[in-house]
Amino acid sequence: MGVASRDSDSLVDLFSRRSPKSRSYHERASKVIPSGSNRAVLFYRPYPVYSKRAKGSRIWDVDGVERIDYCFNYSSLVLGHANPAVIAAVEAELENGLARGQPTTLEVELAEMVTRMIPSAEMVKLTVTGTEAVMNATRSARAYTKKDDIVLFEGAYHGSSDTVSANGLSFHSYGVPEDTQRHTVVVPFNDPDALKRTLSDNRNVAAVLMEPFLASGGTVVPDEDFAKVVREVTERMGVLLILDEIITGFRIGRGGWQEKYRIKPDMTLLGKNVAGGMPGAAVCGSKEIMEDVYAFPESESLELGRPKTPLSGTYNAFPLSLAAGLATLRQLSSEVFEKIDGTASSLAKGFMKIAGDLGINVRAPRAGSIFQFHFTKKDIVDTKAVRLADAEMRRRLDLALLNGGVYLSPGHFCCTSSATTNADVKETISSIEKALDQIRPVARAVPTSARQFS
Repeated sequence: MGVASRDSDSLVDLFSRRSPKSRSYHERASKVIPSGSNRAVLFYRPYPVYSKRAKGSRIWDVDGVERIDYCFNYSSLVLGHANPAVIAAVEAELENGLARGQPTTLEVELAEMVTRMIPSAEMVKLTVTGTEAVMNATRSARAYTKKDDIVLFEGAYHGSSDTVSANGLSFHSYGVPEDTQRHTVVVPFNDPDALKRTLSDNRNVAAVLMEPFLASGGTVVPDEDFAKVVREVTERMGVLLILDEIITGFRIGRGGWQEKYRIKPDMTLLGKNVAGGMPGAAVCGSKEIMEDVYAFPESESLELGRPKTPLSGTYNAFPLSLAAGLATLRQLSSEVFEKIDGTASSLAKGFMKIAGDLGINVRAPRAGSIFQFHFTKKDIVDTKAVRLADAEMRRRLDLALLNGGVYLSPGHFCCTSSATTNADVKETISSIEKALDQIRPVARAVPTSARQFS
């Protein structure tokens, strides 16, 4: 048996001994839920831990094991778990009932707050999920421009609707009709020349859909002028720019990534923190576009007519989500962003230093409070660099840290919250040092460096 196999076996053995109830729940779940999880992102081997509760920066599983959390439900809890003001707002609204089949004052208040905070948001439509926001925005862009094609960037994640599933990754495209795939054009990320060529050659593009950086795609941070070039090219070619700020909105800053880096898209997508960690998302845009595609036509009679792209849903603008969203956005001061960026920076730098001292080749790309750990000698500048990183080493690190009291959202990007303390960071860095030392026998020794922007 090789060193790698022995190392993996010992990690799995310790994990299994500490999580018998999670193993039991996973066995039960796998009989009624494919792979035992309703979210593909939550599945990892040998099995995921099943959570019991969470508070602040900590999360407890069904076996009673406490861990420092760096997932925060994939960035949707910028204030941490069970923030007192958010919980109080939800409990107060719960007294009024659940969904009531009528508009509520809360949706007016949240939409007004979003338009004050997000520079490009003149009007807002609320949905339940980010996937629905993307689905409606791309359809609306086609309706507004009377063009059919949507341009995506390689490695971007925009949910699971058909248009964005045809993103060049074959395992995402199963079940997507060829005709749908034909109207989705994928170009390399962080390559403005490729985008220019695509828009010059194809005059049937309705919109470019863009993440500010590839979060789920490996935390690939582009050159600082990339987004400015994208905005300039799309404006010149008469193509809409849809900025997917589902992750970055209310996490990179009060006004999202677009405010910090002064990019004004035609449409903006929000999610996660806009609903305070509860189900909720939003499509935002200019008054001209939003009224054109979503408003009912004017009429002197009671005849309603139909919007170009009707957006409806039983749980759109769900009152409990609105209450949580308002309570979250009201707390987002500049100090919150300074804190979460600072703790994320300390973790990324601490990881780099420890790995460097141990002679392990790593990269820790970071954008604000979002960061990721890769085992590679190449800077993370594109999706190719992500693919070349040693995913098996990252899996070993994740498992070693699960055993050591830290939850890193296995295999994916991580983040901090305003509940994350300097003491948490210090404890985590100590756990990282032990974990890297444990898995070092199967790591390659090479120089280290980091690519970050704040």
